[in-house]
Amino acid sequence: MTHRYQRLTAQTSRGFILVTSLVFLVVITLLAVSAINSTTIQERMASNQREKSRARQAADAALRQGESLLGDTAFDKVQTPNTTVSVKVRNNDDQGSHDLDVKLWRKNDMFATSAEKTDPVAFLSPRLWALNEALAYTLDADMSAVQYYLEDYQCLARDLNPDSRAVCDGSLVYRITARAQGQNPAAIAVTQSLYEKHY
Repeated sequence: MTHRYQRLTAQTSRGFILVTSLVFLVVITLLAVSAINSTTIQERMASNQREKSRARQAADAALRQGESLLGDTAFDKVQTPNTTVSVKVRNNDDQGSHDLDVKLWRKNDMFATSAEKTDPVAFLSPRLWALNEALAYTLDADMSAVQYYLEDYQCLARDLNPDSRAVCDGSLVYRITARAQGQNPAAIAVTQSLYEKHY
């Protein structure tokens, strides 16, 4: 009787060890799958953040390009917006320069409707940038061309008083709006700057 009891106890303990081992194996497998998923998600987030940063830097570079164009003396003669100005641009490889036809827009004239002209986020609309009327600036071969608009603001008020009227005091203000897209289509950056030119 004792011998039979010992044999049953040994079989029961072997079965318990098997079940416990299987439970531990399932738990370890779930932890490994969770760690792999977490790593994959973090890698995607880092990639998206990198592309967003690259798009922002490219848009900022286009703003600097626009400011460089507006600094040219060819804009000193422009009195009417929505005109095209020929500007000499230095090549990236420092091998001379080339002529570039630059369209200077009247404030918000690139928008088709009056609702868009008063909409503060209208520059985020993909339709505006699909018109191919914006200037293009190529930063590097990995990114698509950065697009930007140059607008003539003419004169702005010098103080924050809403009742004051804008008075020209020998300077003009231009707005530059740039849009860049990273390799990920969701990584889009739109930036703006105001450029003041004194005469």
